[in-house]
Amino acid sequence: MNFGRVLKISIGCALSILIASVFSIQNYISAGLITLLSLQNTKKETIKLALQRFIALILAISISYIFFTILGFNLLAFSLYLFFFSLISIYYNLTQSIPMCTVLVTHFWIRGDISMPFILNEVCLFITGAGVGIILNLFIRRKIAEIKNSQAKIEDLMRKIISQISDVILGKGNVLEIHENMAKLKKLLSKAKERAHDASNNTLLSDLNYYINYLDMRKSQYIVLDRILDALEKFTHLSFIPSTSESLSQFLKNISSSFHEYNNAVSLIEELNTLKSQIKESPLPQSREEFEARALLFSVFNYTEHLLIIKKNFADSLSPDEKRTFWSDKYCNLPTQTNF
Repeated sequence: MNFGRVLKISIGCALSILIASVFSIQNYISAGLITLLSLQNTKKETIKLALQRFIALILAISISYIFFTILGFNLLAFSLYLFFFSLISIYYNLTQSIPMCTVLVTHFWIRGDISMPFILNEVCLFITGAGVGIILNLFIRRKIAEIKNSQAKIEDLMRKIISQISDVILGKGNVLEIHENMAKLKKLLSKAKERAHDASNNTLLSDLNYYINYLDMRKSQYIVLDRILDALEKFTHLSFIPSTSESLSQFLKNISSSFHEYNNAVSLIEELNTLKSQIKESPLPQSREEFEARALLFSVFNYTEHLLIIKKNFADSLSPDEKRTFWSDKYCNLPTQTNF
């Protein structure tokens, strides 16, 4: 149970009712209902919904004014209002506003009054209820520390997976353990992405899309690691280990040891290209099994290159402001940094 949200709803509803009653707004109890309907999970959602509902309220008042003025305050007028208001709301994707606006319109019907003073009363009722909801949601924590903690866990696990892959290439590791860690990584990425979206939506004066883009980048790398794992499954069934395995394994160890958020992977890509050139110049395989093993290794080389390019593209996409804000100063201006 989210006790904080329950407490916020209780306090918010009571506070909006109290404020409306103090300012002698008629039907002040409805202010609590408006607050209840206004509280969303994030700041941006709350403000967006409040603006949509204010527009919908103006529309509802206009439509009800027409029918109540022409037909009187009766069931037919209310039914026609509800039909046309619902129709327009659905068309403009304002369906969430229908219940709240209709509650306020029933006040016109019950009172038999849709004069300007009473219209202003209902608008003040809305502003009070929605305003309290917005103010309360301004106190939602962005949970940046939790996101950074998730980042650290993701990087540690990816570092471990890459190291395990390097062992398997030499016939030492356990593919089953890598599968288990990949499953853990998938869950970590999913939870971290949710936190990043919540943090971004709870930030009004700064842009936290960096964390979302960062996790998208790591998710893309996860997909590449999964493809490497598929290739390794076939590799482990071979009894022949090519001589090039040692160089690839060592290179993956280098990636693992330098795996970090603040980098651009340029030097690692250059090193990988050098290794690929050396492999291409090596003697041709002497047997079918050696050919298959080297082909699988070369596919791992290609996937590894893709892994690095994904990170390089992410680093290149960052603006100077993002690097100053989210990256440590000592990493911002290193075009050939080796960390991954």
